[in-house]
Amino acid sequence: MFHKFTGIQGKLLALIFSLIIISVTVVGYFAVSQLYNYGNKMQKTSGITWWPLIKTS
Repeated sequence: MFHKFTGIQGKLLALIFSLIIISVTVVGYFAVSQLYNYGNKMQKTSGITWWPLIKTS
């Protein structure tokens, strides 16, 4: 599989691909944690029970 990535173009493609995967993972994790914190804050302040609905769906 990795013998495709022998040239400079292949190395650049592999680097870009791994960077995209890393950035998507980091951004997704950050967004989920922010949503989780926001949901907990909203539940504490207003007593709304919409957060379990989002978690289960």
